[in-house]
Amino acid sequence: MSLKFFHIGVKAGDKIKLTAGDTLRVMVSFDYSGSAMGATLIGAIGESDIIGFRKLLLGSSSMSLPSTPGTIMGSVDIEITDEIKAGTYDLLCYIQEARGIPDAMVLGVIVIGEMEVPPVEEKKISTGVLAMLGGAVVLLLFGLTRRRG
Repeated sequence: MSLKFFHIGVKAGDKIKLTAGDTLRVMVSFDYSGSAMGATLIGAIGESDIIGFRKLLLGSSSMSLPSTPGTIMGSVDIEITDEIKAGTYDLLCYIQEARGIPDAMVLGVIVIGEMEVPPVEEKKISTGVLAMLGGAVVLLLFGLTRRRG
């Protein structure tokens, strides 16, 4: 099996904002030459460091690889659950059966967190109405005090 190019379709510097309940569909393409076989495309959101990649959320999909060389396109869905805390994560894709072939990874592309909720505007009575009401109360009080005196 030979994979010459593995493309995730996300540019470095792009950010994908997600929250629990979302589904991330990762589209990939790669040049393949080899025998016809079934394969499993794995997509993972996690953290990479010196030791390797710690997978926090996984998705997988089955695909058929043909016996004729060509560009293969596939996709994998990753369900976003509340098992992952808010933060910035890396995206990794690979073919499970392709041992020794480099994975495709984009660093810092996934942002998990609460969606921004626009502030709720308070409904206020117009200051003009308040001023008119306040003036009427002052006049009423002034009128009451003048009659007594």
